[in-house]
Amino acid sequence: HLGPIMQRLLARCRDRRSEDATREVRQRLACKPLVGRSAAIARMLEQLASVAPLDVTVLLMGASGTGKSLAARVIHDNSPRRTARFVEVNCAALPEALVESELWSVARSAFDGHATH
Repeated sequence: HLGPIMQRLLARCRDRRSEDATREVRQRLACKPLVGRSAAIARMLEQLASVAPLDVTVLLMGASGTGKSLAARVIHDNSPRRTARFVEVNCAALPEALVESELWSVARSAFDGHATH
C-alpha cells in the first residue's frame, strides 16, 4: 500500500532537486560558499553580482546567522579587489567610540574634537 505513495514522494523530491533558479547566475558568479537554489537565493545572487564590479561601499544587513559574511565574501571574490586581502570586522564587538576609526580610519583630535583622516 505504501509503494505508490513513496513513488510519488520520491518523484516530487526529484522534481524539486532538478529545479535550480540560481543556475544562470552561478555560471557567471563565483559563489561556491552559498547554497540554495530558490528564486529568493537567485535574486540575492543577482544583487551581489550587480554590486561586485563597482567601487562602492556595501552595507549588508540581516539577522545573526543569515550569511552576511558569506555574501560579503562573494562580493569580494567577484570584485576587481579580489587579489587583495578580505578583512571581516564584527561591528557588534566594537565599542561605540572606535566604530568610526575602525571602519573609516577617522580619528578624533584630542585637542579640538574634529575628525581627521
